[in-house]
Amino acid sequence: MILRMIAMAELRDPTETAGHVGRVADLAIMLYDAWCDRHPDRADSSGRTRDSLRIGALLHDVGKVGISDAILRKPGRLDEAEFAEMKQHTEIGAKLFAGIRTDFDEISATIALCHHERWDGRGYPRGLSGEAIPLFARIVTVADVFDALSSRRSYKDTWSRAKIVAFFEEQIGKHFDPELAQILLLNMPLAEAIRARRPD
Repeated sequence: MILRMIAMAELRDPTETAGHVGRVADLAIMLYDAWCDRHPDRADSSGRTRDSLRIGALLHDVGKVGISDAILRKPGRLDEAEFAEMKQHTEIGAKLFAGIRTDFDEISATIALCHHERWDGRGYPRGLSGEAIPLFARIVTVADVFDALSSRRSYKDTWSRAKIVAFFEEQIGKHFDPELAQILLLNMPLAEAIRARRPD
């Protein structure tokens, strides 16, 4: 079922490749494991929790199935109205997990809804800030942005390591949870190796 949902999203959005979502999931696990090492008193590193995070990360953008092809397949940047529609994918994604409430559903709904929130409160859809944003969503935010910057898109080339590092350093405490951004920066060679294992 999970693989079919991923394939469905990939068919709709040419940027939402199996490689991208797989890398985001792998990076999310790397970030969470490092966070657990720092917070043994708060961490749940059980296989079930890690599996739920991986599944939620794989499906973080599944709500794009509810966005029009004209926007998903536009070869270039979106205008203001188009971006407003695109932002709805977070709420659409969360609604796909309504009904049955397993750990998997709860975590996947949370990640889908909150992975575009920002530490400084300037994200969407709810404008949450700081630790009001669920941990797993904050993790997927870091993983998703790192992979997007490391990938070529119709509107941008692949960023260099130096440019990515400078961006994350500048966005600590703004876009990103400061601790999670620091974990990524400290583990940049590992993050790049994870990315290299799953090419588009």
